[in-house]
Amino acid sequence: MLMRLIPKTEWVSRFPISIVIGTTSGVFFLRYLKSDVLNQLTATMINPFLSDNWVIIIGELMLIVGTICGVIYFYFSKKHEGALGVSAKIGIYFLMVSFGAAFGYTAMARISLLIGRLQFLLGDWLGIIHP
Repeated sequence: MLMRLIPKTEWVSRFPISIVIGTTSGVFFLRYLKSDVLNQLTATMINPFLSDNWVIIIGELMLIVGTICGVIYFYFSKKHEGALGVSAKIGIYFLMVSFGAAFGYTAMARISLLIGRLQFLLGDWLGIIHP
């Protein structure tokens, strides 16, 4: 890699750089595949009929349908017409609900932190309010 310092031999430095980049990307791709992709796939591929509770069965079926429809929404190789379009539209709704729930959870957590700080400032520190 030090050959980059000499203009006539700088082309030699491409070989070790390509080996380092290729090896690193291959190792991290395998680690990512094992840790994230396979764990998410196994968490989604649940047999919904193993439970006796109907609420769990409906929840697991909604998880499977939402995952499949969400993936179909991001499938851009075919035009979304017919059954593919209907499932893509269902996928949009699942994504909107999940993003809305995540945003609502974040907003409520921030409000909860604000309430705690206000109780400390107005109650413990200034003594304006008493719990």
